[in-house]
This record gives sequence, structure tokens and C-alpha cells, in this order.
Amino acid sequence: MQPLDPKIVLPLLDWYACHGRKLPWRRDQDPYRIWVSEIMLQQTRVETVLNYYDRFLESFPTLEALAGAPEEKVMLAWQGLGYYRRAKGLQEGARQVMQEFHGRIPRTRKELMSLHGVGSYTAGAIASIAFQKREAAVDGNAVRVFSRLACFEHCLEGAYRKELEKAIEDIIPEDHPGQFNQAVMDLGSMVCTPVHPRCSECPLQGMCLGKQNGTAQNLPRLPEKKSKTLEEYAVLLIFHQNTVLLEKKTDGLLKGLWLFPMVPGHYTENEISSYYYDHTLESPRGLLCCGHTRHIFTHRIWEMTFFTLESHLGGRLFPGACPMTADMLEEHAIPSAMALGVREAQQYLRRWNGSRENAILYI
Repeated sequence: MQPLDPKIVLPLLDWYACHGRKLPWRRDQDPYRIWVSEIMLQQTRVETVLNYYDRFLESFPTLEALAGAPEEKVMLAWQGLGYYRRAKGLQEGARQVMQEFHGRIPRTRKELMSLHGVGSYTAGAIASIAFQKREAAVDGNAVRVFSRLACFEHCLEGAYRKELEKAIEDIIPEDHPGQFNQAVMDLGSMVCTPVHPRCSECPLQGMCLGKQNGTAQNLPRLPEKKSKTLEEYAVLLIFHQNTVLLEKKTDGLLKGLWLFPMVPGHYTENEISSYYYDHTLESPRGLLCCGHTRHIFTHRIWEMTFFTLESHLGGRLFPGACPMTADMLEEHAIPSAMALGVREAQQYLRRWNGSRENAILYI
């Protein structure tokens, strides 16, 4: 890769001073707050993170508070952001800082990358923004901006990505490394966009080889996307009086979260009724299909059919399940994949509680 032109630095910083986004995690250089924001922003839009960032910090205002919190409380605060493994890694990293670094977040890229959930980009972002280290923070925006500037046509993975990191570090200014990295992020997000880049608004258009060659739209070259695995499930909302059963996922995808019991495969109402009877020797009462949803993960797709039913033997089929009231549903971390089930469960339990109260009043 050809060296990057250091002449891009000043116009980029000038543009950032006028057009940079005013984001809550840019209010100060607190490394803990920057760390939280960078973990939240992984594979998540800024607009989405804005709805969670301040709330999360209200619950866990310091590194010590996060490290000492119950995992269930952390997952509940993260509920709706998705990619829950990030929350677990963030808390594990906080505990690691308390134990191995005496409660002080390390300042170097190497030490930062020793923390749970911290990769090369996140380490570079924290080191440059919080500690003013000349470290590159190469996210998707940076890859796009510099691929177009240098007209770099290789697929930026592995050794080529390391080459890009080194080229960027060579031009990072001594006095404003964090602002430089944030300027690149904002330019990629606001101007040098994946589709229809607004080259006429770019402060670097006169130095962009991709624009000069008419190839900016086609860069960077991206790896071929792997096809997602399709998985089908029947999701069972098993009610008994004022409770519904949920299971805590103990491994794999969504580990640590609470889900309604799931049966792999596609089922009709009659097939689920037979399945339930075969495993409990009880015919489920009030069995009803209440809807279908699709949830898309990074590498797989869940096609789910939700069924409601009444039974006091659900624990026989799902021995690890826990009965929960409507109030308890709000106190446990349930992924957005279960949103339809949560709505149906809350409606059912409200109706049950209402009819119960009316019956008591009538008596």
C-alpha cells in the first residue's frame, strides 16, 4: 500500500471542528465512558446507541459499579441493544481491570487488547481518544475512507488491514490523535458513505484517488458474505394461573438471557398438541398459534411460530424453566427475538390478574 498523504490531516481536522457530531461520549475523555460507547457502537447504529448510553451509565456510573453488579442487572440494562455477548465482555473486562490493573484502565493498545471484548479497533479508539496515543482506530468507516483516498483495491482483511493500520498511524498527528480518528469516523458516516458518497461535500476530494479515477463508489472491496443458516422453532408460552414459563439460556447464542421454551422444527397446532401430550401425558388447554416472527442474527435466521397454552406440567417438559409473573418479566433480560412472546404473555397475565381481582370483588 502506498503511504498516505499527511496533507489530509489539517483539512480533515478543520472539517471535523465545524461538522463533527455532538455525541454524549465526546463530552469528556473519561476512558470508562469511551469504552462503554465503543462497545455499544459495535455493529450498532449511533441513533440506537443514543437511546441506551446515558441510561446505562446511570445504572453503572463507574467501572467499579459495573464490575460489582449482578450479571442479570447488566443484561437487563443492555436489553434491546442486541449482541449481548458485548455486555458480558464489557463486564468481564471491567472485572479484569479491577483485579489485574488495580482499577485503572490501561493506556496502551497492547494492554487494552488483553481485556475481554476489546479488539484492535476498540483498543485504538480508547488509547487515542482517552489517552491521546497515536494509535489507529480502523473501523468500517476508516476502511472505506482510506480505501477510496488511496484507491486501494485489495480486500482489506488480515495482512492488508494491518498494512492500512500502519499507514494511518504514520500520519496521525501528535497533538490531536483522538480527534483525527473521530473525524475519520464522522467523515465515513456522514459524507464518504457506502452508497452514493457525497464527494462534493468532502474536504479531501482534491486528494482522493478514488474520486479522480471514478472508482470511489466501488471501494472498498468487501469479502463475500456467508449465507445465513435458517433455523425454525416453535416457541411455547406455557401459562399456569398468573405465571408463564421461561428458560435461561446456558450456552451458545443468547447465553445468559431468558427465553420462552423452544422446540426445533416447524409445527402446526395439532403437531404441537401431540408433541406436548407425548412428553407430559397432558393435552394442553387453550392451545393457540398467536403469530410468526423472523429474527436475523449475524450468521443465522430464526423463523419462529409462537403458541400459547395452559398447563401445570410445563416443568415436566422443560425442567429448567422458571415460572414468572408479569412483574418478573420486566426484571429479567429477555432478547428482542422474543418480543412477540413478551407482548402476548403480558396481555394474558393482565387479563388473568384482572379476572382474578374481579372475582374477589364479586365474592
